[in-house]
Amino acid sequence: MQNIQNQSSSPATATAIKTTTTTASNNTAPFVVDIISLAKQNNNFREEIKTVQHTQVVLMSLKPGEVIGLEVHKKIDQLLIFVQGTGEANINDQKISIKEGTLAFVPAGTPHNFVNTGNTDLKLFTTYSPPNHYAKILQKTKAETAGYVPPGAIEIED
Repeated sequence: MQNIQNQSSSPATATAIKTTTTTASNNTAPFVVDIISLAKQNNNFREEIKTVQHTQVVLMSLKPGEVIGLEVHKKIDQLLIFVQGTGEANINDQKISIKEGTLAFVPAGTPHNFVNTGNTDLKLFTTYSPPNHYAKILQKTKAETAGYVPPGAIEIED
């Protein structure tokens, strides 16, 4: 993806300027975006916006009542930052309320799930270290994830 400075456009615009690379980039050029605005504007269940050798950034939007799905990343740390809505995190069997401004850190090997408990979309961005999903992944709805197992995850429940 090209560098984006002072980004105020929608995720669709960010998607439109992606390169054709389908694997992680080793590009060391800066990548600067208004991540909060991109996450709030995103209406896709999952959209990768940057993947490099050691880290990946993904936008997510969950409809009311929607869940990500219980999963474990064996060798991947995950950081989730919630920018809109309310929900519940279940991390290692501990249930924790989440809202705008919440940061959840999920160490590798930890079972976790997130559910939107509010009446509006739950918006977030997440990082995986190392990358979890295929570069350029775009899943507009949760239904599009049926049967999809990311290369870095073990799905243990829908």
